[in-house]
Amino acid sequence: MRIKNILATILLSCTLLFPTFETWAGPQPMMFTSLTTKDGLSSNTIAAILKDKYGLLWFATEDGLNKYNGSNFTVYHHEQSNPNSLGSNEVSALFEDAAGRLWIGTIEGSLHLYDRKKDSFIRINVGLNVYSICSDQQGRLWVGTHSGVFNVDPQTLKVTRPPIKNYALVDGKPCRRVFEDQQKRIWITTNDGLVVYQKKTNQFKAFFHDPNNPNSLASSTTMCITQDKKGRIWVGTQNGLNLLLPDESGFKTFRYQKNDPASLSNNTIYAIELMKPIDYGFVRKWV
Repeated sequence: MRIKNILATILLSCTLLFPTFETWAGPQPMMFTSLTTKDGLSSNTIAAILKDKYGLLWFATEDGLNKYNGSNFTVYHHEQSNPNSLGSNEVSALFEDAAGRLWIGTIEGSLHLYDRKKDSFIRINVGLNVYSICSDQQGRLWVGTHSGVFNVDPQTLKVTRPPIKNYALVDGKPCRRVFEDQQKRIWITTNDGLVVYQKKTNQFKAFFHDPNNPNSLASSTTMCITQDKKGRIWVGTQNGLNLLLPDESGFKTFRYQKNDPASLSNNTIYAIELMKPIDYGFVRKWV
């Protein structure tokens, strides 16, 4: 999924990463630093932003991967005659693992591992389109693609299908978001439900929309997922925002309400982000 008109996200991210506030005490006027194509960014259409362990900012754009050191951009593009370049210019996902390795997903170019010493890329074939990347507590990568989920060994770069009993629940399906929660469970959003990997049984547990059950998912087309500091799971769908109930038997649903200005502005939820406004000291959910 490409996210257009994302300049506000870039502004907010840069403000949080490079604060311009003179003091931390009390509310201060927000000061924004904008980064656009005029500053060297290859495209204003951004799919993902990551700050790595070295303090570098990485931007996944529709026209290349951008590295920003606080002053200048380095732009990486696909080069037809260079197998160590990106496989595609449309960059869709970024992930840094616990060892500091940077993984890059692309559309029509598969998965890549960035070689920091050589300033080049190792291509890994997990299918054409990569939407999401995360790792589990063993360090194994989980990669969400247009045709299911794959595991990648970060040492050998061997690609395998997860040896899960009911893998058919995600096989061949677009897996938009792969997410590890605080309990080390792997959640996967798909166009046909939400699944969570349960290590004890080596199976997926699936959640679907049921028109006869008000506590079911608002829609089986699930777009995004996150977890807040209280451990609550939030799921964005095509028809509302869901909060997993404490006993995990179902969900509470939040939707747009015509006469309620405090409700959602739209029922299609593409992203959920937990933010900490510096000047107020509380957490807001941005959806």
